[in-house]
Amino acid sequence: MVRCGRVKRTASASSPAQGGRRCLGGSVPESSAGPGQGSEARRRSSLPCPVLPSVRSFARLGSRCPPEIGDISRSLPSHPEHPHSAPQKQLPIIKRGMPGVLSLAMHFDTSVTSTAIRYAKADTTPCIVLKWGSDGLAWKWFSQSMFLGGYRKVRAEIEGIPEDCPTRKALAGEAAPANGYFESGTTASAWFPFVRDQDQKNVIFIEQAMVLGRFGVLTILYPLAARL
Repeated sequence: MVRCGRVKRTASASSPAQGGRRCLGGSVPESSAGPGQGSEARRRSSLPCPVLPSVRSFARLGSRCPPEIGDISRSLPSHPEHPHSAPQKQLPIIKRGMPGVLSLAMHFDTSVTSTAIRYAKADTTPCIVLKWGSDGLAWKWFSQSMFLGGYRKVRAEIEGIPEDCPTRKALAGEAAPANGYFESGTTASAWFPFVRDQDQKNVIFIEQAMVLGRFGVLTILYPLAARL
């Protein structure tokens, strides 16, 4: 008969003096897991899972600053945590030029000027945004496709643009049509000094101008064709 003796437990295996913690199959010294790692792991395991913000919260952010032109709902992730969220109002159909800018400004409750700049930056269509004062052109903003197309220098003097154009009518204080802005067709040579009448770049443009009260006049120019 084999006689079994008692196994003497050592302090390194389970002694509290070594700072051991109970785990599966025995105890593990805290030093083997790194200083403070045990308490950090327990703290992390007790934290609730993070919940992504709902689509509604993104819509509230959008009311203060219009995003780049396009349907923002395509860029938002789906949120299974909120299966019963109320459907959000979709962006309006974006038309070219001033109608699109006005619909976006109304949708996001932003100024017409700031929305027009974002419209040009989005470059959904080649365009130029011009801001006029009583003494002439205050600033201009080209879309990337317009700039790369070679339409980079525009007439800055009021006297240099056609007398009966929408911009001149708006600057003269004429009563605007029911849609709120003046509109007519024009040519590139009427607005760009380096484009001649016989040049291939002398394409048809649409000119739209809107009076902004004491803030002057806003003009949008874009080619009739979708692409340059």
